[in-house]
Amino acid sequence: HWMAELGWYGHLGVRAFFVMSGFVVPFAMWRGGYTGQHFFSFMARRLARLYPPYAVSVCLMGAAALIGGTQVSLGSLAAHAFYLNDLVGSPWLMEVYWTLAVEVQFYILIALIWRVVAIGRSWPFVALAIATVAATFLPWPERSLPNYFTYFLLGIAAFRWHGEIGSRLINSAVALLAVLAIWRENEFHSACAALLPLALLVLPVKIPRWGRFLGDVSYSLYLFHMITGAAFLAALQAIPISSSLRPPLVMVAVGISLGAAWLAFRLIESPAMQWAKRFAYRPPLRTAEIKAGSPASLEASL
Repeated sequence: HWMAELGWYGHLGVRAFFVMSGFVVPFAMWRGGYTGQHFFSFMARRLARLYPPYAVSVCLMGAAALIGGTQVSLGSLAAHAFYLNDLVGSPWLMEVYWTLAVEVQFYILIALIWRVVAIGRSWPFVALAIATVAATFLPWPERSLPNYFTYFLLGIAAFRWHGEIGSRLINSAVALLAVLAIWRENEFHSACAALLPLALLVLPVKIPRWGRFLGDVSYSLYLFHMITGAAFLAALQAIPISSSLRPPLVMVAVGISLGAAWLAFRLIESPAMQWAKRFAYRPPLRTAEIKAGSPASLEASL
């Protein structure tokens, strides 16, 4: 019973991830000197970071499906290649992949509206916030950017507040508006899930070493946990096990998942991050030019 409840709260991590992305992606763009003429370099940089672990995960899930006797069509693989499954009505090989499709939609949008996000004048950003909240009253597809943009907006407001772009009072008001919209649209738990990463981003919180480790491996853990830990638990279903042993075995599965995520981080993500750096817009800002305490280290985790 407690495992079922814990699994139910797992969807809140997706909301927190969207808030973090709403902060870190524009922060990286601002730090790298992004302008509209860098659109394709920006997309190449983000996809070079996002795509290699995703592609490996899709291949492994596809192989597992074939071994299990499930047919995987070329059309399904093509849809996965371009994050189009929800648009074309093709099932994802793993349900968590839909969040990456929303993430890529966010990359495209923020690159196109960058001046609204980055200029000092507040009224264009306020207009964006009002349009975002108004859009929550419309019937969007469940797994689409408009349905989740309030979470990204909250992160963007935190980025502007932290970077002292525009009025801090107005940026705080936009953040509050986003939280209230999330609360109205979903529930109290979702609003809390959105506020937790916000607090970590804007408050001078020292992240412990284990927290930095989890931040490093979080993307790989997200992509490979179904292949490792879940597969381990599924294999145990065929073995009669005392109920008292199940919680320790769940912890073993978590350990296996973390170990696999660390390997994926070292072997796939780290090289991908180095590759992504080739698509820089201009030389990075000097340390002295970056505000003290800025969460630049978070840039590598998203």
